[in-house]
Amino acid sequence: MNTVTVHAAAGVPGSGVRPEWLAVIHEANQITEEAGERPMFAGPISSGPWWAGGFVEEYPDARAIVPDPERGRQVAEGALLVSKTERGARVLRQAAHALGIRTD
Repeated sequence: MNTVTVHAAAGVPGSGVRPEWLAVIHEANQITEEAGERPMFAGPISSGPWWAGGFVEEYPDARAIVPDPERGRQVAEGALLVSKTERGARVLRQAAHALGIRTD
């Protein structure tokens, strides 16, 4: 399977600046809705602490991993959006490209 990872700025809570990862999620949802598909990030199928620290939300086609704001490392760690399916890879790649964000 072809996977895509988007490393996006996590943002700093309370700063008033929209987190880059959230912009990618909104763009991905817009892409899927415009294609007549269900939104990719419509609602998590599970969520909770991530084993390596931070927080994870699992979706059918992707996972969003955001750093723990209590650790104060949001800028250094960033957030990860990782595809789990071909659809997830295609949509994340398109969303990142539309926003000028590099993918791995």
